[in-house]
Amino acid sequence: MQETVLFSELRWPELNGLAGQGAIVLLPVGQVEEHGPHSPIGTDLFISEETARRVAEEAKKEMLSC
Repeated sequence: MQETVLFSELRWPELNGLAGQGAIVLLPVGQVEEHGPHSPIGTDLFISEETARRVAEEAKKEMLSC
C-alpha cells in the first residue's frame, strides 16, 4: 500500500495499479487573490492542497475500515 495519497508523489506503476482499481482523483483548485504583504503568494494553493489531502486521508481510512 502506498504511503502517500498525493498524485505527484506516486510512480507510474502505482498510478496504473490505482487506476485499475477505479481510484478517485481529487484535483485541488482554488482562487488566487491578494492577501497582503504578510502572507505568501501560495496561500490559496496551500489551502486547496491541504483540504484535498485531508479529504483523501479520511476517505482512505473509511475504505480501510470497510
